[in-house]
Amino acid sequence: RNGTCNTFIWCADHKGYEKQCWFRLDHQWNLHEDPTIVSGHRTVGPNIYVTDLSSQSIATVKGLRVNGMRAIRARFPNANPEQGFGSSLVPTYLPSTLPTEPDYTVTPDMPFRNTSDSYQRYTVGVGGPCSEYDPPVSYWASPKDGVRGHGKYMPSHPSGFVADPAKFPNMPYKDPTTAIVHAWRTAHWFSLMYSVKSYGDANNSIIFDKGGFQGAEGDPRHAEMYVENVFEELDFPDEWFFDENTHKLYYFHNGTGAPPDDMVFEVVQHQVLVNITGSMALPVKNISFSGVNFRDSAYTYLEPHGVPSGGDWGLQRTGAVFLEGTESVLLDSCIFERLDGIGVMISGYNRYATVTRSEFVWIGDSAIASWGYTSGIPKLPWILFIQDLAWK
Repeated sequence: RNGTCNTFIWCADHKGYEKQCWFRLDHQWNLHEDPTIVSGHRTVGPNIYVTDLSSQSIATVKGLRVNGMRAIRARFPNANPEQGFGSSLVPTYLPSTLPTEPDYTVTPDMPFRNTSDSYQRYTVGVGGPCSEYDPPVSYWASPKDGVRGHGKYMPSHPSGFVADPAKFPNMPYKDPTTAIVHAWRTAHWFSLMYSVKSYGDANNSIIFDKGGFQGAEGDPRHAEMYVENVFEELDFPDEWFFDENTHKLYYFHNGTGAPPDDMVFEVVQHQVLVNITGSMALPVKNISFSGVNFRDSAYTYLEPHGVPSGGDWGLQRTGAVFLEGTESVLLDSCIFERLDGIGVMISGYNRYATVTRSEFVWIGDSAIASWGYTSGIPKLPWILFIQDLAWK
């Protein structure tokens, strides 16, 4: 009644909630089939503004900040990703098209763990379903012999999903190839992201192009999902869409009338803000950052991912601050804010890399990740110090 309610659910015959009407204030409208429930949401009149970025040589927009805050890339269902995944929408997923067996496996005799009848050997599969990883190897693609879970978690993911018009009211899209799909793996072990290859009119199917490598333990099924970066979904305040063909940026202003003159729009472009790269033979030494605010790097979830050791997740070898082949690099009293990828990546050979008295706020991926190389590992151990950190 006062304009703050934007979603309703009427429970006509839903057991335990008969004849009750519930309202939401968070702009979420998560659809799923239930014959006992009627739901709807209050539409907002369009207040969309556009600017032409052709003169600024901007080919793509990976993120947008409005007055220092993340704006929302046009998506369905509507939600603010800083407040959660924002979807309970589960479509019918299409079967995996990945190979079901690796090209070959590597199983060294040692080390051998004889204290249990599971996870006794470290072994990897190469190629086949691992072809999407970089390098194309995975612990979870190794044979079943003597290792619990092998085979069951062979790398696998859906090839797309059925876009039921009852669940996706704005499909078919004029250009579905701009879309990016985010989906939970079953049991919410991790979420995966995909670019889109095509839309099939005959069966309303969205076919994935690149992605699905952000997790390591495979599952041909997924759970909840949402789709973003589609012009037709630009229907809610603070959403934006960039048309790469016309170089026009569209923004749904969250207010009455035009955006004020002092509103600041910043386009996120760079995945790496600071790159310090040397080698074990010629390391970069003795570099310090004190009191620096690192913010607004671009997302990296569609960049190449590999599978570190026997981990459950994939990992990309990049970060807003990237260290490789360094000695005595110090990050002290720094703030890492609204970075859309990894905050600090400590890659390969590094010694005495130190992150201390620093704060990580609204990070899109891991705050700090360290990942060596399988071949050429130095015999002397590298040492990492992480002290007095704060995560929010």
